[in-house]
Order: sequence, then C-alpha cells, then structure tokens
Amino acid sequence: HPQHQAQILSQLQAFARCDSTQGWRERVERLQATVAIFETAALKEFRQGYESGDIDGTTRKYAHVLWALNGGNSAVELFIHHNHMVTQRSDLGKVADCIDESTQR
Repeated sequence: HPQHQAQILSQLQAFARCDSTQGWRERVERLQATVAIFETAALKEFRQGYESGDIDGTTRKYAHVLWALNGGNSAVELFIHHNHMVTQRSDLGKVADCIDESTQR
C-alpha cells in the first residue's frame, strides 16, 4: 500500500535527522534518493489520475500518499500548473473587464 510506504518513509526521514553515528551522510543520501524515486512515482500516478478525470479515486489516493510522505507540496504544484483555470486564465478575461467605466465598480 503506497499510503503505508509513504508513512514509513516519512518516519525514516524524521529518524534520519537524529542519526549522528558513523556513516550517517551515506544513509541520508540513500534515503533521500529512495524518497525522490517514490515521490516521482506517486506524482506520476497523481497526474495520470488527474488527467484521466479520476479525481475521487486515483488523484485523491495519491494526494493522500504525497501528503503523508512530505506534506504534498509537489502535488499542489502539479495541480496548480496543470489546472485548466490557471493554464487557460487568459481565456477568462481580466478583472478590469468586470468594472463599469462610468461608476468604477
């Protein structure tokens, strides 16, 4: 289960911050590499779910996975950059278009 794996990786990251024994740098680097691979795979699933319109299934599942892993910032960034309201905002017009010139309201 990806949710459980994300929780374990998150806990390992917290534990790694306390590790000061010999070889800690190498262990932290390996853990960071593992987390990056996991995050990339989870983000891919999140994106595929979003693009296929499976918002309540895959997208929601992997949003929770990414949140458990590290707060979900990468999912938020992906959502913002691929959301049609953001990418097509020029089609929506400007705020100034909604203001009546004569009343300035």
